[in-house]
Amino acid sequence: MPVELSELPPNSSIVDCEVSTGTGTTARIQGTGYIGGIVGYQNASNVFNTYVSGTIGGYHSIAIGGITGKYAAGKIKVARFAGTIGNSQLGSMAREGTFIGTRQGAATNYNYIEDVAYLFADTESKISANVCGSEIEDDNDYTYAAHIGYWHTGDLYYTLVQGGVQKTISDQYFYEELEKGILTVLDEAPGDYILDHFAPDSLGRPVRGYLLNVNQIDTIANGQNYYDIATLEVRGSSQYSRPMDKENRGAIAAGTAVTVTTVPNNTDTEKFQIEGAPFYVNSKGIKKE
Repeated sequence: MPVELSELPPNSSIVDCEVSTGTGTTARIQGTGYIGGIVGYQNASNVFNTYVSGTIGGYHSIAIGGITGKYAAGKIKVARFAGTIGNSQLGSMAREGTFIGTRQGAATNYNYIEDVAYLFADTESKISANVCGSEIEDDNDYTYAAHIGYWHTGDLYYTLVQGGVQKTISDQYFYEELEKGILTVLDEAPGDYILDHFAPDSLGRPVRGYLLNVNQIDTIANGQNYYDIATLEVRGSSQYSRPMDKENRGAIAAGTAVTVTTVPNNTDTEKFQIEGAPFYVNSKGIKKE
């Protein structure tokens, strides 16, 4: 049966959502209203960390977006679209965008970076098309700082787009870019939700990860406090993992072996010695080496 996505209630959030539809006329997400891969009408609500594949929209859909059919207000961040926008057969009246079908009007604006960011498609052509299909001036005017682009075959690297110009990123993996987006959401738009994180699998592809926060090492000796006395570094077993420390957060995939290294931060006047094997305390308070 054809499906038409309804309005997302205000002050709500959809997080960690993956949608995979069929491509046939009876298997896709479709309808004659505002059709989106995640939500039909988004108003004062947020959509974080989503992945959509399959065909979205079709015959006589008013507006079709890979993520949101019609945008009024809210945030869309860390979204991946690997699907196809269906043909509404409305010609010049069609409003179709890779991520947003249309928006409420010129008086209702969104801000790239603050509201809409970290949007990636699986091909260059989908980014060359409209991110937003409203045809309102400046609706597709964004800079590299918005983190909009496409990922490459193998999911290892990615390319950012700005005003028709492209910048291929080769010094950072795609999973790192997605994780940066997740951390940005948690820092700038905290809410009553928990987001999945991104880590590399054995081939460097982004998979679900679990955030690691590496603490600073402090101690007391002879009644004197000493702070940041050692470097604590954590790294996953994947060759694509980056080292994590107190300044660089990151995530580890489930089942991944973790290596922890420590080095004392000795100075000319203060010498520190680390004794015993490193350990951590799990969620149940049990000490593990």
